[in-house]
Amino acid sequence: MLQQPRRWRMLIPFATLIGGVAASVLITLFLWSIVDARDRLSFERRVDQAQAAIRDRLDTYMTLLRAGVGLFNASHLNVDRQAFQAFAAGLRLKNDYPGIQGIGYTARVPIAKREAFVSAQRQQGMPAFRIWPDHPRPEFHSIIYLEPLDRRNEAAIGYDMFSEPVRRAAMEQARDTGQPAASGRVELVQEIDEAKQAGFLLYVPVYQGGGTPNTTPERQELLAGFVYSAFRVDDLFAAIFQGGRNPGLELRVHDGPPTPQSLLHRSGLRQADSQGERAARYTETRTLDVAGRQWTVAYLSSQQLEVSSTRYLIPLFFAGGLLATFLVSGVLWAQVKARSAADQKSREAQARAQELAVLNRTGAATAAELELERVVQMVTDAGVELTGAQFGAFFYNVVDDKGATYTLYTLSGVGREAFSRFPMPRPTAVFHPTFSGEGIIRSDDILQDPRYGQNKPYTGMPEGHLPVRSYLAVPVTSRSGEVLGGLFFGHAEPGLFKPEHESLLVGIAGHAAIAIDNARLFQDAQRELEERRRAEEGLRESEERLRLALKAGKLGIWELDLASHRRLLSSRSAEILGLPADELLDREAWQAAIHPDDRERLNSAFQAALHGKAPYRADFRILAKDGGVRWVSSQAIVHRNENNAPQRVVGIHQDITDRKRWEDHQQLLINELNHRVKNTLATVQSIVGQTLRNAGTLDEARVAFEARLFALSRAHDVLTRENWEGANLREIVAEAVAPYSNAREDRLHLDGPDVRLPPRMALALAMALQELATNAVKYGALSNEAGEVRIQWALDRTKVPPCLHLRWQEGGGPPVKVPTRRGFGTRLIERSLALDLDGDVQIDFAPGGVVCTVDAPLSPADPQPAAPP
Repeated sequence: MLQQPRRWRMLIPFATLIGGVAASVLITLFLWSIVDARDRLSFERRVDQAQAAIRDRLDTYMTLLRAGVGLFNASHLNVDRQAFQAFAAGLRLKNDYPGIQGIGYTARVPIAKREAFVSAQRQQGMPAFRIWPDHPRPEFHSIIYLEPLDRRNEAAIGYDMFSEPVRRAAMEQARDTGQPAASGRVELVQEIDEAKQAGFLLYVPVYQGGGTPNTTPERQELLAGFVYSAFRVDDLFAAIFQGGRNPGLELRVHDGPPTPQSLLHRSGLRQADSQGERAARYTETRTLDVAGRQWTVAYLSSQQLEVSSTRYLIPLFFAGGLLATFLVSGVLWAQVKARSAADQKSREAQARAQELAVLNRTGAATAAELELERVVQMVTDAGVELTGAQFGAFFYNVVDDKGATYTLYTLSGVGREAFSRFPMPRPTAVFHPTFSGEGIIRSDDILQDPRYGQNKPYTGMPEGHLPVRSYLAVPVTSRSGEVLGGLFFGHAEPGLFKPEHESLLVGIAGHAAIAIDNARLFQDAQRELEERRRAEEGLRESEERLRLALKAGKLGIWELDLASHRRLLSSRSAEILGLPADELLDREAWQAAIHPDDRERLNSAFQAALHGKAPYRADFRILAKDGGVRWVSSQAIVHRNENNAPQRVVGIHQDITDRKRWEDHQQLLINELNHRVKNTLATVQSIVGQTLRNAGTLDEARVAFEARLFALSRAHDVLTRENWEGANLREIVAEAVAPYSNAREDRLHLDGPDVRLPPRMALALAMALQELATNAVKYGALSNEAGEVRIQWALDRTKVPPCLHLRWQEGGGPPVKVPTRRGFGTRLIERSLALDLDGDVQIDFAPGGVVCTVDAPLSPADPQPAAPP
């Protein structure tokens, strides 16, 4: 083969080149078809996932609305605002149903009931409620509930969605079919900001009587309202695909056929150079039924998906194939030159290895050295070795213990006497770029540089200076950007330094910067250790002060240095005073925190202690940051010098707020006891007088008086258990009829909710119930074996204040006759009870049994002293 003609040997690389190109083309086309099929399959799978995610989320929202319909059906449409708020809060809309603007209820209101409806809504906590827009129409569908009631949703309260055609069409569809219905594209009334989004609404009808009527006319007649949700479409799709659950797709969602007017949502950006859509590699359009409306969803492969495709590697494979072909072909004709090229590379590699060895040696040495001057000397020596310079220098700034800055330098290649008689370099045109950190300066002949010799009074190098023609200078900059100094290298011959020397010196400068930073950190650490030692000494002094304060008291500690007016305050003292410690250190702020009524007394006590007239001990009030008032007790010891002059005051703070509250509570209880005793004696006096005036004999008077005293006593027992702050109506009723109940008989029937009564009403009702029970035993339903008594009460909260309605009804007893004379019991019930309750009391002597009705406003309980915490 070596003896073949030269032209045949040259055919081998050409044949190799042609065959390699052909093979690369065929393999590239095959790979392209495989990758394209795989990418399309991945795109279609993502479209399936996205379609399912949209459908599942909308089904979830419709299920949520059906749950709201269930709430109204279960309560027979009697859902007030608080119940709806509790229902919505339990749904955790923001956490469990992201993307929904809210859930609400719109009520159907005939025009004849409009005013009453508006008035009822205002009485139920919406004083500004109105139905809008305000133009005549047969019926209204006003939004009355919408949760969460944030700033956006609050703007929709009262809005009649039936007045807008798009919303009305959806509401009529939901009403007539009894199924959820979606509206077309609308702008929500919640869009109160400049950044608006397309929106739509979902409606589920609510019918009177619960369930769904069978026929369309029945549905139209029995419609009560709609449970609905509003959606900002961009927010909805952001919630559906949050967390990157469907990466790689761009969406165009239209309500119906794709038109600019029907666009609900689009993701992805338009092309930067036009108004058209980006030309996606893969697209697919699908339809989606959303509660009776058909959405058209166009899916486009995103740039993210397309970039992640391995098809972009195919050109690289093709280029690699071509490159390999060219390389193999080149090897065949370049064998002759390969030997010389290998030798050249070997020499270059040896040079690089030597340079790396110097860099590694320098880096290791500087990293282990913390002596600043030795660090810079090693760096300068390494620079001379790497560049081949005759001499090198490193000028840098240092800071002494007093913070003063001065310049030092190191030399390599010459002795220090070569520079000792010359001044330090100034920031001239040649040196300024290095000392300011602007960059590297390399000159083949510094004497020919236009910046050289332009700084008077010098016009060049001083006499006796080392000869410099080749010049190379590199700034040394710390990681924080501070210029630490500069490396300077020179040679007597021009053109010595090359561009690769700049790269080497950048590495050397980096080692120098790190080493100098480490050396400075070491020096800073030494200074910090000294400062810490001093701080520990100060801490021991503070601990001594703390020991003295703890001797005076075990709670919050404070100290005042009278000479410097310096205040010290423990965190516990600041907590007791309820104010930040830094505020209390200022005298004016401290004075402002003291209650105005206590300042003069407190200052007088403090001055008396300073003059030795009395020990310092004072109770005072603090105006805390939370608006409350705290009682604080303060005691202190005044420390004096050998001349008996006060030097400092050390004391404690103690929170006595609870003690003061107990003292006030005790005084209130004493006053309340006096008041209750007087009222009880007055009540007993009245009972005695009325009983004696209406009794036929002394025995009758004694029996009636004892029964009334027992009734009063039982009511007192109930109030005593509640600290005379009120009583439960059920307990009052139960105590009043307890003497007449029998476990073997079922003749007394009590029915009513838990109602809290103030003491005055509790006593009055107890006395009235005792009289009614006594009369029932003597003459009424409890005088035989078949009679029954029903006591029922209810609370009407629609009135302000709420009104108590109580009814006593007898049945099954002897026939009742209207008495010819009203006894004390009847007058007690009709007059005294009505007066005490500030209400209306009626007694009806019906033939079937006595009926007594009580209607009284339930005013708040009489003020009672609050129990201390």
